[in-house]
This record gives sequence, structure tokens and C-alpha cells, in this order.
Amino acid sequence: MPKKTLPTPINIDVIPLSPFEIIRLSDAPKFFGLAPTQLAEKIASGEIEPPKFVTAPGGRARGFTGAQIIAWHRKMEAWQEECAAAAKKYYDSKPKPGQRKAEVKVPSRTKAGA
Repeated sequence: MPKKTLPTPINIDVIPLSPFEIIRLSDAPKFFGLAPTQLAEKIASGEIEPPKFVTAPGGRARGFTGAQIIAWHRKMEAWQEECAAAAKKYYDSKPKPGQRKAEVKVPSRTKAGA
């Protein structure tokens, strides 16, 4: 019996994604780097824009544009940079003897890129 393998995530830096390409919803977890249930939760909460396209007239298959996926990756990169800057600010600040470190808020994901 052949061994089952899990699909590997797509590395967008290696395989360029065209902004005009349509990615079916069933293939989207590989491109977003999320599990299918996480992707569904983020779509339901509005964190990720729902798929824009029905892949064929009268069909049920839905899909994301490459531009939507690229925008998500850029939004996550910006959020990561904000978090790294906040962590650096927090850990670089040295408290004076007898003082506590000032609290630094970690940026919220929902506000990233907005």
C-alpha cells in the first residue's frame, strides 16, 4: 500500500504567485500556510477576506485571487515587524534599580496593515 504524504506548503518566494491567478478554496490552506479549519475561522471572523471568485459559471467551487493571498502575506510580514519592534523596545529598556519595566503592548493582528 502506498505511503500517504501530507501536502507541503507552497513557498511563494520560490514559486512566484501571479496576482491574477485563481487559487481554489480547497488549495488555499497551502498558500496561506494555515490549516483548513484555521482558514475557515479567519474567513468567518473577517480577518481574511472571503474568496471572491466562483471558478465556473453555475459552479460551486470558490477561489481566491493571487492578489488576496499576496496581500495577506504582506499584512502578516508587517505585523511580524511590529511585534519584533515592540519586543526589541521591551527587552532593550533596562529598568533602574527598584523600578519595573514599562509594559509594551503587542500589536493586534486585526489592526495590522489597516
